[in-house]
Amino acid sequence: MDRTVGGALRGQGGWRGPPVAPSSPACRPKVGSGANQAVLYIFEYPTGFKVNGSQVQYTGETRIVVHNTGPRDLVFDRILAIGRSGEIVADVPVPGGKGLGARQWQIYRPQDLGLPQWFLNFSEMRSRVERLVLLSGRGRTHGSIWGVPPFLEGIFRVYLTTTLATTKEYSYVTSTAYTTYYTITVSYRRIGHSLTGEWWESADGKKWYRVTGTRSHYWYCFACGGSCYNSDYVSNNPNEDKVASGMKAGRPGALQQIVVLDRVHVYGCGRYTDINRVDPIILYFQDGETVVASAAYNEYTVDWSNSYCYQIWGDGCEWYWREGHVRYRLQAIELVDWDTGEVYASLNQSSVQFEIHRNTIVRFKYVVVESWSRSWVV
Repeated sequence: MDRTVGGALRGQGGWRGPPVAPSSPACRPKVGSGANQAVLYIFEYPTGFKVNGSQVQYTGETRIVVHNTGPRDLVFDRILAIGRSGEIVADVPVPGGKGLGARQWQIYRPQDLGLPQWFLNFSEMRSRVERLVLLSGRGRTHGSIWGVPPFLEGIFRVYLTTTLATTKEYSYVTSTAYTTYYTITVSYRRIGHSLTGEWWESADGKKWYRVTGTRSHYWYCFACGGSCYNSDYVSNNPNEDKVASGMKAGRPGALQQIVVLDRVHVYGCGRYTDINRVDPIILYFQDGETVVASAAYNEYTVDWSNSYCYQIWGDGCEWYWREGHVRYRLQAIELVDWDTGEVYASLNQSSVQFEIHRNTIVRFKYVVVESWSRSWVV
């Protein structure tokens, strides 16, 4: 099982990257269609406000962002709205069918997606709808999140303006009325923040690499297009699924996994292997809420094996084997400002509790045991 860190193969001296596929189309790896996934974000776009004493009361419309997070084009043709009791309150075709390229996103009004007019009223929609489900052309379902997408919050600045008038009447010989106009502009205060998780590793505690994926298995030695190609096998103890499942965050007493392994197929040479792609999970919190981030595993072991292939005749290959293991220990949990990249907390402990006031990335940082220290580079 190859282990990919920061886009390159991770290991000790003598390790090499994955074999370069030959130019033959049959040998060129490609990711299967199952890797595609979309996320819907539902949020309120403020359209006006009124002042009631010392309170500013906003009014707004519903906006829906569809984000294609996958590496392939996405076509979607139907949308469902699930009510608070689990009932279907809307099941409509998307007008004309719509699509997004890889990694693209688009903002829609509800009516753009064929939803009834009352969906435009955010307060009514929030009270009646629990979630939206998008159906893509490949038959997959894609879920929704309440909140502004994190990639929009850094640039999403809304300013609202209104005019207040006061009139006073004075009477001397004749009555005269004077009216004074006040123009008030306020910024729409962000009331929620996004949070996600990342898995990082280091050999020395100084240079850190984000773990972006792992391979669950590969071939020991094989021929493709008349040439032999090396392959590697890596396994975790406990396995990666357990380590990732222990990376959690949430409200006290209600923690959720924020790093997940998404298994997809990679094809090449007429065969395929399963890749465990490390994907983040996004949670959403109100400003000032108490959040706990926790790592269940303080240590884990990566056992690796490596084979080298030699071509001896025709398409025949011969190989030899070596193996070893690396043990990692939790060095720190870091809190990173998602918008600016600022590390605003880095603590050598397995659980961190904090009040959230910004979009945050929680980094779980593990270092080779021999390099563990009470001081480290963030």
